[in-house]
Amino acid sequence: MELGVYNRLPGIISLDLPFGSIFTRSTIIKGDNTIVIIDTGIKESYKYIKDAILEESKGQDSRFILVSTHEHYDHIGSNFSLQQEFSCPSIAHMEAAPYMRNHIAQFYNLLGKFPENWGFTQADITNFLLQMDEKTFPTIIFSGNLEIDLGNRVLKIIETPGHTKGSCSIWDRETGTLITGDSICWKGVNNALPQYENVEDYISSIEKIIALEPSYLITGHFSILENKKELKSFLEESHSYVYKIEELVSEGTKKGLASLREIAEYVCKKMNAKLTPQGLITINAHLYNKGVLQCQKL
Repeated sequence: MELGVYNRLPGIISLDLPFGSIFTRSTIIKGDNTIVIIDTGIKESYKYIKDAILEESKGQDSRFILVSTHEHYDHIGSNFSLQQEFSCPSIAHMEAAPYMRNHIAQFYNLLGKFPENWGFTQADITNFLLQMDEKTFPTIIFSGNLEIDLGNRVLKIIETPGHTKGSCSIWDRETGTLITGDSICWKGVNNALPQYENVEDYISSIEKIIALEPSYLITGHFSILENKKELKSFLEESHSYVYKIEELVSEGTKKGLASLREIAEYVCKKMNAKLTPQGLITINAHLYNKGVLQCQKL
């Protein structure tokens, strides 16, 4: 996949960065005296983002700030390189920071959480680690909400947990733009189930996003939404899809399916989705929410 650039909003550029057969997204917001970089893709995304920042900062004496919507490798991969290049602080939620610092722990929390249901090898771990800079050090850790003054506008970082505990979104009231990372996953990426660690948190975050009534929605892996009808449909479908998964999990347990893998396979078959390690996390969240199995709370 080739690099895609979206620049129709004032002071906002979004980059669709190559990531296997799909893309991951980085967004750059330019103010009078500050440029904010939101998410950094994988390690190989560094050059694309660096070039875009240099172009945007021409003739301007700016400070730079890096914000991570959450801790996953495809959103923090070139954090450290960009921190070094632009001498900028890196902001992350307190629940995301430990997994940003410890990439091995992140692997086990994301792809190696249920080894009895989805095996992995040392090569899988190595390939995972190669997607990121060797170091990732957030320097500003927050909880609750946080504001960043850009000189001519203020960005608000809002907690939107569910996908992960440390997920957040960035609200630009000036343009009505919300950058969500993976806080909302619609019907899933690349024909897989949407991924979330906590059902109630995920639903609450979708409802919080709906209540903001954004005019523009910039997610981590889906087309940027600027049509009011399409945006409304995207949010409503994301919300209702969680309840559809919940219904199918209940069906599976009533049929006597006893293991996480069996129930996940049943749900994926009914939803015409492929099973992934991330999908196991979602099904586990539903089972924990219902108290059906002695599954692990993430």
